Amino acid sequence: LQAKTREMEEKLQSVDVLNKEVRALVGLEEENRGEAQPVLPVRREVNNLSSRGGESDFFDELHGHLSFIEERAELQSLKLAELKSDVQKQLDYLAHIPDLWPLKGKITDSFGYRKSPFSRRREFHSGIDIKGNRGDAVVAAADGTVVLSERKVVWGNLIVINHGNGYKTYYAHNSKLVVQAGEKVKKGQMIAKVGSTGRSTGPHLHFGIEKNGEFIDPLTVLTD
Repeated sequence: LQAKTREMEEKLQSVDVLNKEVRALVGLEEENRGEAQPVLPVRREVNNLSSRGGESDFFDELHGHLSFIEERAELQSLKLAELKSDVQKQLDYLAHIPDLWPLKGKITDSFGYRKSPFSRRREFHSGIDIKGNRGDAVVAAADGTVVLSERKVVWGNLIVINHGNGYKTYYAHNSKLVVQAGEKVKKGQMIAKVGSTGRSTGPHLHFGIEKNGEFIDPLTVLTD
């Protein structure tokens, strides 16, 4: 009985450690749920039961300690179910953050005010330009829903994706649009092909990120 109790305690402790490690890996805070008392003292209690009285007392107390361990196991089961739900929510949230590069290449024009390559006047550039070859795959920066997929005069073949959490991404000057408005896309899914449509000086992707209705520098969101 002592050996079995020790084994049960060690398994519960390992689950506790695993719970904390998984939460740390996905950036979740530890639960605020009130913790049961530590399990370690139970082993000492079981070891000392035989010296406390008769056989009846021994089994009554043993039953109490095993019930405590059973309650602890049920609590751990609830915590793991909550952890699974929390991790899924966190992963879903991260999947909708547009931090994946839509095209790997050299940045030829940055975000912010610049001299227009056409009028040579000062103008605001709402994203970054990434150099590519015609036909290169352009991928979605995050999970989301395509809200626009059509040709525009200035943007050329343009795709706009709504990712929720206030984020929208813009992919312009494509040679071909692969997805249509209303489609749900996954992070890393091909949505278009690099081109030079619209007002463009050569094959490249104009990539913009909108946060709560305002364009922001994509480099503050994109990961290395």
